[in-house]
Amino acid sequence: MKKSNKKLITLMLAGAVSCTAILGAALIKNPVKTSAAETKYSLTDIFSSNAGSAIGAEKQNSDDSAQTTAFTLADGEYVRFKNDLAFKWFKGKGQAQYLSLDFSFKTLDFNTVTIKVENESSLATEAGKTANSVVFKNTDGVISVAVVSDGMEASAAEYKTTSIAANTAIQLRLAEDENEAYDAFSVYLNDGTNDQDIGTFAHMGANFGDYKY
Repeated sequence: MKKSNKKLITLMLAGAVSCTAILGAALIKNPVKTSAAETKYSLTDIFSSNAGSAIGAEKQNSDDSAQTTAFTLADGEYVRFKNDLAFKWFKGKGQAQYLSLDFSFKTLDFNTVTIKVENESSLATEAGKTANSVVFKNTDGVISVAVVSDGMEASAAEYKTTSIAANTAIQLRLAEDENEAYDAFSVYLNDGTNDQDIGTFAHMGANFGDYKY
């Protein structure tokens, strides 16, 4: 399955990765090293946020040697990824690699958390960009997840039950399915118990994105 080679003209204007939660906290596992002796970048070089959102680093367990990047978000707050982002690339002799995100929820004290990806659209639209989202919903402590594909009404999203609990290791990843359209990525969620296809990112106009300030 081939993707367009054209360069993105807009990248995730509302945020490459944005999350909203009610009194929630999300931990992104080791996306950047946070020790001053090991890194040339601070967390604010990698992420930005709106007023109220907290970006920091903490240990998941008291005996951990490494810290984990942590986001603390209230209703309406978000964190934005500030760097170029590849959805697909090649390693070695044509071996395709795909974007993945490893994280956990420190607590389940939220109603919804949304991870939103925006990039150039494969369609000729006035906005010129796509908006695909993964939405986690908490119903009496049971977490379900759905993909809201570009152009889809949120009410039409199909939620699937997960085994996510507080501090559960979660992985979201993109993949390509030969049955999908040329401009689509399948989205998989692994919650440590199940590895399931949760939907499709649609109208993805390129395999990578350039961050725009």
